[in-house]
Amino acid sequence: MFLRSRFIIASLLVLVACRADAKVIYVDNLSGADRADGLVAKPTNEFSGPVRSLGRAVLLVRPGDVINIANTGVPYFESVSFVGKRLSGTLDQPLRIIGNGAILSGARAIPDGGWQKAGDDLWKVKPFRKGHFMLTLAGQELTEVRPETGGTWSELPPLEVDQWCSFKGQIYYRSAERDEPHNKPFGIAVDECGMSIYGTQEVVIEDLTIQHFRLDGVGVPDLAKRIELRNVKLIQNGRAGLRVGGGAVVTLRGATIEKNGRHSVLLQGLGSAEVVDSSLDVEPTLSE
Repeated sequence: MFLRSRFIIASLLVLVACRADAKVIYVDNLSGADRADGLVAKPTNEFSGPVRSLGRAVLLVRPGDVINIANTGVPYFESVSFVGKRLSGTLDQPLRIIGNGAILSGARAIPDGGWQKAGDDLWKVKPFRKGHFMLTLAGQELTEVRPETGGTWSELPPLEVDQWCSFKGQIYYRSAERDEPHNKPFGIAVDECGMSIYGTQEVVIEDLTIQHFRLDGVGVPDLAKRIELRNVKLIQNGRAGLRVGGGAVVTLRGATIEKNGRHSVLLQGLGSAEVVDSSLDVEPTLSE
């Protein structure tokens, strides 16, 4: 369905011949090394094998290539940007990012000494950056207590066990009685956006979970057309699962977008989205 009539604008496409030397760049955050060439899925020597990070893969990729991400069971703790024509594809040969069910996460562990006692079974921690906050435990978002829309707290609100809130630039968390959080796998959203796409076209991202970013799972601010998210999960991000702005055009196909902080899909300006066979837990938000 089209979210509004102005979203999808037909345009003429100039077909570019497919690259005969298009390649696959393999990424593996356990066995890979960023000094490797990325051209084979398993290491064969010091310089032949998968790269370790998505950031390195983006530096190696060319128009029409494929980035193949190994699902190692360990999240990729990074954010990546696809900017400019070098990271475009064509109708016949889009640039593809294949996730194989892997997770891209913006959360980071709370460092030793990060938690400070703030009362009986009440704890506080100062986030790495101000703005949208998120607290996770063992990779799952905990329940945030928020003021009414547009409001702010004048005093710390009451919190139940395993609830948290942001107050005066800090995160406050209520633990179970005599249960200290120091040795538990808490995390805070640090990176702003999982994938940023700008000034490119004919890009397909598939079978990837993007979660726990301070702002958006995927951000497409402008100058991007025919961007498709296939079977992608955008969950538990601080502001929106997907943000589309400017004149960008994005298609969601078989996507799941849920449990994000403020919006499932945030559409700004002339940003447009087409939703096909996808699940959104709240309606998209239109913002001029």
